[in-house]
Amino acid sequence: MNQLNTNEINEVYGGAAQAVIAVAVLGYLGGKIADSVISYAKNRERTTSSGGQMNGNRRLSQ
Repeated sequence: MNQLNTNEINEVYGGAAQAVIAVAVLGYLGGKIADSVISYAKNRERTTSSGGQMNGNRRLSQ
C-alpha cells in the first residue's frame, strides 16, 4: 500500500511533494521521539547518573 501511494504521489505531484510529506512525517515523529528521549534522559539523570556525577565531583574535590 505504501509503495503504491508513494508512486501515485510521484506521478501526480513529483518528488517535491513526497519530500515535503516525508519531512512533515519525520518532523512529527522526530518531535515525538525527541520528547520521549529527553524525558527518559531526565528520568535517568535523576536516578542513576546523578549518583555517578556526585561521585565524580567528590573525586575531583578530594
